[in-house]
Amino acid sequence: MKIVYTKRTPLEEGSLPFDTVYYPTIEEALPVADLIVLAVPHTEHTVNIINRDSIKLVKRGVRIVNIGRGSAIDEDVLFEALDNGTVNSVGLDVFQHEPHIDKRYLNRHDVTISPHLGPFTKDNHIYIAKRQMENIINVLIENGDGINPV
Repeated sequence: MKIVYTKRTPLEEGSLPFDTVYYPTIEEALPVADLIVLAVPHTEHTVNIINRDSIKLVKRGVRIVNIGRGSAIDEDVLFEALDNGTVNSVGLDVFQHEPHIDKRYLNRHDVTISPHLGPFTKDNHIYIAKRQMENIINVLIENGDGINPV
């Protein structure tokens, strides 16, 4: 498998135990991908990464998995792409209008839905508990705005 990726800054050479190819922009990476995995936070730069313009760049029959934020995909565009075969299938554990899931996803053979379980590891639970305590201390004791306001 050839792994291509895009992010603001490239990974250090040799930082992963396998070879990767870096593309500076998603527009450069999309045309070469057979499978697109979105693992992005919700920011002004990540809202609707998959949109009318970007979907025109993908290979016909591409598969998309979104494990980041539901806001990364324009769902109307995604349904059109599923219906016309541009996108072969999607795997989603996040949705644009959470906690509500668009009913068009239900009963489709080309959509796999799962609960957002990626962060439920022992290490992550410990990390979350520590960060919650830091936030509580910051707000209630230090009169701060919170370390990680949501």
